[in-house]
Amino acid sequence: MLGLVVLITTGGLQAVLSAQRGYRHAVEVAAEIGRIVLVVAITLLVIDLGAMIVYTLRRGMPDRRVGAIVTERHPLCASLGLAPSAGVSKLKMLYGKGADIPMETLVNGSATAAERMMVRSIVTLFIAFFLVFVGCGLMVAEQLLVGALSPVVPGLWVYARLHEAWNDYRQAKKRGASRSAKASEMAPRLADVKE
Repeated sequence: MLGLVVLITTGGLQAVLSAQRGYRHAVEVAAEIGRIVLVVAITLLVIDLGAMIVYTLRRGMPDRRVGAIVTERHPLCASLGLAPSAGVSKLKMLYGKGADIPMETLVNGSATAAERMMVRSIVTLFIAFFLVFVGCGLMVAEQLLVGALSPVVPGLWVYARLHEAWNDYRQAKKRGASRSAKASEMAPRLADVKE
């Protein structure tokens, strides 16, 4: 019922406003901006998803190998530009493809560069997803004013996900601070015991 009221109201408002030259110009400019935002957002979305897929396929390990020690053969010193000589290394699989990145590792800095990049990619993915709806909404608003409301629901969803992650980050930071405070309290006691 509310949707029908909004649709009728915006339809009447658009009929009145479309007679104004300034409104038509503003809507045309907004539609052009919407096209640019849509192209940039889709490009960013495709590049980000592609990078995440390639990284997962190349570096991700099946979940059944978690906890196992894996022997890998790879070139040694390839980054130094030297001749690729074969080498063997043993690597313990701590996480699988489906495992989450613990927030504590992001807070205390023990997360690997790959984990930090994956978190950045996920945030970029959410933002690009929202911008797709913003671009579409600006383009549709040229013909139908209610189209400008299309980014509201995806925007609320993205906000909820990012807000939840931010709260998890703050809680992990508080837990880390309380652990370090407890450790600093225990240090003098341990020194007294040793003496």
